[in-house]
Amino acid sequence: MRTMLIDCNYPIEDSLEVKFASTVSCYDFDVVMWDIEGTFDHYNDVCRKEQGLPTLNDGQSRQFLEAIQRRRDEFKEILRLGRALVIFPGRNHEILYPTGERTYSGTGRNRVETRTVAPISFHRALPFELEISPGVGVETEALPGPLQPLWRETQGYWVYRGVLKKYPGSPAFKISQTDNTVGSYVRHKDGGILAILPEPYWDPNGDEEGDEESGPSTAEQEHSSTPELLHAWLCSQMREETEDAPVWVAGFSFPEARTLDAQLSTLQDELKELLEKIDKVKASQAEEEKWKRLLYSQGGALESEVERALQTLGFEILPTVQGRADIRVKSGDSQAVVEVKGISKSAAEKHAAQLEKWVSEEIIAGESAPVAILIVNAWREKSLTERTQPAFPDQMLSYSKSKGHCLVTSTQLLLMARTVMAEPAKAEAIRNELLSTVGIVPGWDLPSPLIIETEDAVTDEAPEANQT
Repeated sequence: MRTMLIDCNYPIEDSLEVKFASTVSCYDFDVVMWDIEGTFDHYNDVCRKEQGLPTLNDGQSRQFLEAIQRRRDEFKEILRLGRALVIFPGRNHEILYPTGERTYSGTGRNRVETRTVAPISFHRALPFELEISPGVGVETEALPGPLQPLWRETQGYWVYRGVLKKYPGSPAFKISQTDNTVGSYVRHKDGGILAILPEPYWDPNGDEEGDEESGPSTAEQEHSSTPELLHAWLCSQMREETEDAPVWVAGFSFPEARTLDAQLSTLQDELKELLEKIDKVKASQAEEEKWKRLLYSQGGALESEVERALQTLGFEILPTVQGRADIRVKSGDSQAVVEVKGISKSAAEKHAAQLEKWVSEEIIAGESAPVAILIVNAWREKSLTERTQPAFPDQMLSYSKSKGHCLVTSTQLLLMARTVMAEPAKAEAIRNELLSTVGIVPGWDLPSPLIIETEDAVTDEAPEANQT
């Protein structure tokens, strides 16, 4: 089938590659793919910048505004003609154009003329409403529907550039383990196919010759073939018979149909059961990943995981009170206040002083003097193997010991919680250890069989995304 690629950065065999403002019409093609990010990148290269955006000159502006209207009419018509339109949204979908208005400042020789520019969205070229919240990622999954077989062949090789807020059709792709839509699909009443999709990842080196003996790697082959597989899928969808069968056709069938119906029903039941199991495993994986926040996070995220760990140890979580401790817990007749800190260096005396303030607030409120526990995620921006300096320096120990504080790192707390998950009978002993220790809790150090280093572990500092 005849295919047009508008500002796409990957080739598809026997297709024509054009720029958005090209005068080549979409009407001569069965499949049209437009990469909005590619169009933005083109103008970003050839235009000067104002307000951080590429800005068209007068000549470019006339050409671009004409192209906006022309492409909109073409896109609408090719869908009516039963053809396929694929849109890859962009993080950047606006540029500036001169409105024709001028403002002036100064007088005489100092008179300065300034042209007025305004933003215009590439979405103006779409014959439907599209709203996207920017954000880039690769963890996608296909929802049940026409695109799912394609995704099974190409999963891992799609890059989404934002979450779709308003879009045509039904959700087709989402971000893994979320309900955020990043792709949609609709077959129009006239037979046309419209798909809003993440960009298919393409490795320009995937077609080069690899090792003489082994040839290109499997990963390279998959990288380079994803756009071709998308194109093949589109062509197969367009070849499907779209004419509705007359009502009388339902009046007869073939003997094999009942067997096939029964097989299909069984397989659908099995698939439903399997998908439910997959969802449960994915949910468990997400919960497991959350435990890692004890190793890198700070603020509310860290407090939430500390609270979960303390619950796992068997502590009762008491309601928090404005102006008092981060976390309040109870075990038997003993109560404790907990100060939680995620910091890029070691703990300091000011953290112990804050904890002591929480103790005073409890006593002022009429409670009995609680146990004071300081839980610190120290050196959180370093990998576990790089945390060679103490979490609690000597200069704060004398103060903490004099106040009866229990000092524990979030890594130790993680190992305690994982131990109880494996051996629940140890929970009471660990609770008592936290409630009775004055100073640094001994033991519970790395390395531990409860935390294993994976093959893809890195020794550099934690990635920026994990430092917030």
